[in-house]
Parts: sequence; structure tokens; C-alpha cells
Amino acid sequence: MTLSSSCELTLQAWYLDDGTIVGDTLMVAKALDIIKTDGPTRGLFLNVDKTELFWPVEDPRSKMDGVFPINISRPLNGVKLLGGSVSLDEGFCRDLALKSDSKTISLMEAIHKLYDPQCDILLLRNCIGVAKLSYALRTCSPVYLLEAQVQFDHALRVSLEKIVTASGPGFGDWQLRLATLPIKLGGLGILLAGDISKYAFLASRLQTSALQAKILMKTGIESEGSSFKHALDAFNTTCNVDALFVTTCTSAPQMMKNLAKCYFGVIEKDLVSKYSLSPRQVSILSCIRAPHAQDFLFTIPIDGLGQRMNHRQFRSVLCYRLSVPMFSEDS
Repeated sequence: MTLSSSCELTLQAWYLDDGTIVGDTLMVAKALDIIKTDGPTRGLFLNVDKTELFWPVEDPRSKMDGVFPINISRPLNGVKLLGGSVSLDEGFCRDLALKSDSKTISLMEAIHKLYDPQCDILLLRNCIGVAKLSYALRTCSPVYLLEAQVQFDHALRVSLEKIVTASGPGFGDWQLRLATLPIKLGGLGILLAGDISKYAFLASRLQTSALQAKILMKTGIESEGSSFKHALDAFNTTCNVDALFVTTCTSAPQMMKNLAKCYFGVIEKDLVSKYSLSPRQVSILSCIRAPHAQDFLFTIPIDGLGQRMNHRQFRSVLCYRLSVPMFSEDS
């Protein structure tokens, strides 16, 4: 409350003791002074060594004596916030995404030590998969993340092969495509970074356009910029729609869902022809999209409640649904 009443800030966002403050240079400096002065009485001690200052275009007033502590960090190219980058520098965004990519791929490789494909699927969908890149995909231009996206999707394919076929034969392009569709469309809900990159950045920019315009108002930087226009054109071309029209009168939390629904609607429409599906594959696809057909994917493995399947049973279910041959020919 003290910060709100004493400082004219564009934005202040807090999660426990982790805060982000955006505003005029001198107002941000005033806010830091208040935190240093009043914080200790509330158990909040400012760690200057872990505090960073960043401007899209640095303000010369920030270097005046007494405005900010001498030892405060001033990164030139950008800062990391909630796993995403706040930067206009392509190299900074790319390197941060690749670093996050490397950690995520290591986690993907580690889950297979559980020797439990049912747990692997749950962890990959909810904790370890593309969720680890979520903020990067929302805040960085897809062009900057292309290298990280390709590496991630390749690692995800390898991980899914281990889960479904124990790295055996039968897991091809169709199996990858089906497995990485949303659950409502018959997939496993383990999404590819390449798919999410088509709409996540665009939706995030549309959701926060007013705030971005306000923050960048005095910097001379366009709030839309070439990265937004590139993402918009790419989405419109892929989906043959106008994304701005699709999201008109849509509340911010719904924008991501609307664009995702539009994108996967196009993917769904072309599945049969693109992958030359056989009548059997079309029939299976229809069955796994029936109401509640995929509910087993939400089951938490609990032995005492009989909710755990052994790895062979679970793999058999996945193989059947993904049209992976369960037996070799003439066996």
C-alpha cells in the first residue's frame, strides 16, 4: 500500500518476496528506497546483489549519484522473469531458451528411470514437457526460439518413443502427430513446442497490448514491432483467418484458448489426407475422440486404489490407440 500511495508506478507485481516494478526511473528508485527503509519491519530485506535494473533504452538519470545503489546489477541485453526473457535482443532470448531447453531435456531423460510409462505420461504432460518453456514461448518471438524449439521437439519425440514402444519400431510421424494433439482431439495432451509457438506469443501480445503500450510509451519503441507482425502474419497464413478478428471482444484469459482452438482445428481438418490414414486408423481416431475415451490419462497412479497399470498393459493401451502394430507380421 505504501508503494502504491507514494509512487506513480506503471506496474508492480509480487509473488511472496519476489517483486517486479516498472515505471519512471526516479519513481522506481523511490520505490526501492521505501522497500529498504520499511521492508525490515515487515521481515522483507532487499538483497541488492540479486536485484536487477533494465531499460529497453537506458535512462541517463539512472547514473546520477544516489539514485540507485552502486552495486546494483544493470544487464544491458535483458533480464529473466519467470523463465521468460524481458529483452529486445535476439541473442539474449535465444541463449536463455537454449539453457532452459537443456535443463528440460535432461529432466525428460531422467523420468524414464522410473520405468513407469503411466507416471512418465503424467509428468511429461503436466510438469516436465513444454510447461518448462511456457513463459519463453509466450514472451519471445518464435523466430528467436526456433533452434530451441527444434531441439525440444526432437527430444520429446525420443521420449514419447521410449514411453509408447520402449524405443522399439512402429512410432512414426503419424504416432507423433496423434500423441501431441490435445486430449479432446484424441491425443495425449503432450504438446510440441512447434505447435504452441504458432499462437502462444501472439496471444500473449494481444492480452497485454495495452500494458505494453503504456510501459513503452516514452521509449520510442513500437509496442507491436516486427516480431508481433511476423507472428500475426504466420498465424493468419497457417489458419487462413484473421487472428485479430478471432480475438475481437474476447477477454484476455480466453485469447490463448481461442487461438489454440483455431490452430488445432486446422490441424484436425487435414489429418486424414496429410497422413493417408487407413480405414482402421480413421476408425480408431473416431473412437478415441468419444466422450470420456481419454479419461484414463488423468488417472493418478495409486496402488491402493487399483489405479496403477503395469508397464506392459499401459504400453498396450497406448500402442492400440496410436495405431502402433502390437505384434510383428506373421507372429
